[in-house]
Amino acid sequence: MDQEHEVEPVNVRVLQYGLDLLARAPTRAEAQIDGAHIILTVRSWLPSEQRRLLLALAKDVSPEVGRLPLKFRLSNNLVENVFTQLRELGIVIETKS
Repeated sequence: MDQEHEVEPVNVRVLQYGLDLLARAPTRAEAQIDGAHIILTVRSWLPSEQRRLLLALAKDVSPEVGRLPLKFRLSNNLVENVFTQLRELGIVIETKS
C-alpha cells in the first residue's frame, strides 16, 4: 500500500458498489411490470442519495419496511430517472414481465 485515503461515511456504500463493479460482481435489482407501474426489488442497501430518490418518487411496498429486500412501486413515467441513477452505481436491472 502506498497511502491511505479517508472516505466520508456517506460515501462508503457508493464505494462498495464501485468495488463490486470492479470485481465484475455487480449488484442486481429486479424490475417487474405491474400495469402502469414497475415494482423494483433491491436486495442490498442503497446509498442515501438513491434511497431518498426512491422514497421521493416511489411508494415503499417492502414486505417489511426497513428490512431487505426493499421493494418500491413507481409509475412508468418515472422509471428512467430512477434506473439511470441506479445504473450509475453499477446496479444491473433485470426486467421481468
